[in-house]
Amino acid sequence: MGGTTVRLESEHSRLLAENPSLQREVESVLARKTTLKQPEYPKCPVWDQNTPITKNLFQIQKFITSFEYNHTGVSFFQLRRDRGMKHLVNTAKTTISEALPIQCVEAVFIGVHLTNNFRGLVRLPLSFKSSVDGNEYQHIVLAIQHGQKWGAIGISRLKHLLGYKELKYDSLSLLVHEYSRSYADTMHELLNVYVGLPFTSDLCSEAILQWRILRLQVVNLPWDDVKRILEQYTKDCMLILEHFTREGEFPEFCTEDYRTGKISHGARKRARSFRR
Repeated sequence: MGGTTVRLESEHSRLLAENPSLQREVESVLARKTTLKQPEYPKCPVWDQNTPITKNLFQIQKFITSFEYNHTGVSFFQLRRDRGMKHLVNTAKTTISEALPIQCVEAVFIGVHLTNNFRGLVRLPLSFKSSVDGNEYQHIVLAIQHGQKWGAIGISRLKHLLGYKELKYDSLSLLVHEYSRSYADTMHELLNVYVGLPFTSDLCSEAILQWRILRLQVVNLPWDDVKRILEQYTKDCMLILEHFTREGEFPEFCTEDYRTGKISHGARKRARSFRR
């Protein structure tokens, strides 16, 4: 825990330097001379290969939720989303080791790391932009497909609404629709939905991860269109990943119109031809 203490003190100093207004709040807390209870150290679950995948995912979610939520608005970790799986896994291991409070991005890093050895999973970064009272908010979870079912793991300050979703939804579009209902329950207007490429299981890969392939302004789209676009993308995403990994660029049909949801009949036809 010595390394954790040194890192926490270092990050504490950095946060105060970057956010002077926090200094008064910290001094106020210290002036109370209250002895705070030492938080429990998160315990990583032990896997049993014979355990159903739904139970294993729930155990991962419990582990993620056991971290304190970071309400400072500034991450304790140097998160880089312009790197590959090697960086993601190393960052996830550091996050687990240090056991400092986390936010939604760190939760996705941990979720990807802990599901790397599970077979038969498709894992996608699923991000949202919402607004309430004139303020905009960003959120991300790890969407997971196993067989014909979809779910998600993650963390949120509104954890009962915007974090974990059980592996029970028949499509990605139904999972997204459930999140849109959760946003409505919190009086947020959901503006945008972003879906990235599947995470590879190659832990040494340094190919830049693609976090936002689809960029949908759902606030301006009928739900039937959102459903159609997401269902098309779930059919294409592995093909796009394979081509990007092999060629270093997106396939011809993955145009800007495709990525923003303006998927024409011609683009879908080219995608089918490319797939053959």
